[in-house]
Amino acid sequence: MEIPFIIAGKDEIDVDFALFKLKNIIGCETLLLEGGSIINGSFQRADAIDELSLVVSPIVADKNDKPLFTDSISSNFELIKSENKNGNLILNYKRKK
Repeated sequence: MEIPFIIAGKDEIDVDFALFKLKNIIGCETLLLEGGSIINGSFQRADAIDELSLVVSPIVADKNDKPLFTDSISSNFELIKSENKNGNLILNYKRKK
């Protein structure tokens, strides 16, 4: 399928190495992270997330659902935009400086 991929870390994700490879090998300047809670948590703990876009929908979570960030640390973001689309809230945040 010719989907580019990188390997960064043996037992856990080395975010700095992943970002280095994405920029210098693939040429990626901007990254949209749409991973699961494990990769989201890795990037969040590495302080590598500068924006968040969240969609809040009127759906109740299942007991087997995972959090957005696994093993997260405290981060401060500020709301820069909010929108209601068909009863779903779209919230855009930027990291506070």
